[in-house]
Amino acid sequence: MIIVFCFIHQMTIIGIPDHDVTQGNPNSPCEINWAITIPLNPTVANSKSELGTRGIVGMSLNGVPAYGPQEGGSTNAVEPDNGASITDAQYWYGHAAMSGDWHFHNPHMGQEDPSSTDLLGYALDGFPIYGPVSDASSLDECNGIEENGEYQYHVRDTDQVDSSLTYCNGSNPYNNWNYILGCFSGSLADTEVEDSTSFSLPVDCVLEDEVSETSSPIESQVSETSSPSESPPTPSCVDSPSRFKLVKNGNKITRSCEWVAVNPDNRCTFDGIPVTCRATCGTCDTCTDSTLRFKTFKNGDKITRGCEWAATKPGNRCALEGVTETCPASCELC
Repeated sequence: MIIVFCFIHQMTIIGIPDHDVTQGNPNSPCEINWAITIPLNPTVANSKSELGTRGIVGMSLNGVPAYGPQEGGSTNAVEPDNGASITDAQYWYGHAAMSGDWHFHNPHMGQEDPSSTDLLGYALDGFPIYGPVSDASSLDECNGIEENGEYQYHVRDTDQVDSSLTYCNGSNPYNNWNYILGCFSGSLADTEVEDSTSFSLPVDCVLEDEVSETSSPIESQVSETSSPSESPPTPSCVDSPSRFKLVKNGNKITRSCEWVAVNPDNRCTFDGIPVTCRATCGTCDTCTDSTLRFKTFKNGDKITRGCEWAATKPGNRCALEGVTETCPASCELC
């Protein structure tokens, strides 16, 4: 799976699982050229959107699509009735359709026993999907909840869904078989599902692994439109250009100061962010090294290090990309 960042989040994948499976029908898994475009920074819409009757509702982290809860004939794929013609769709590892596309209906989305802090994938509206919580009553009708100022979905285990109900919930946009999602809380206006063989990346996109080495589209636009009369920031009052590791909701994630800038009131409260993204968080009055591990390059290889590593040989290591801005005290930037 290749992930790129621009003003949207785009994935090109081939839909082959990275775990053991049991083939429960005559259909063999085939490579499917998926190209998925979803919002990079989704927001909760004014109204909920109904899931498609069948088909993709999100994408798992291993590049296999997550489908809604219905099988052909509008039967329950996750908890099939006795005598149902299709019963292999219920398992965590998924199954293949007649067209050969491997996909998940089961809420575990390719993970055998996920916890509530395990990121399973992303919904088509851009919001992340996590494992099941112990008390599903805390979730809204779409399976969403706000955690530390960030909206996210959590799947429901089978004992948290009443399969005796019909799929439709009257005239409401949310459904009763809400194993993965009950509805979409975000907008689908910028979402596209395409064939990657005929898909072209927009020119403002860069590979995820190159974000730390390449200015973001937002940064590029700012530098092109800045007035010559504006004073440049003081040397120590800059954000780290490197991608760094932090802990969010108990999970280790890799992010950048551009991500912090989207929601600084919330994200500047995370440990290590104020001394890593000084300009964004307004903490330029302190000359302090970042406490987070960050990515840089040495002899052409990408490495992850901390500022204590830079401090041992500042003459050499502060010359590497992003180190001086990330470790201003050790590199005598301030």
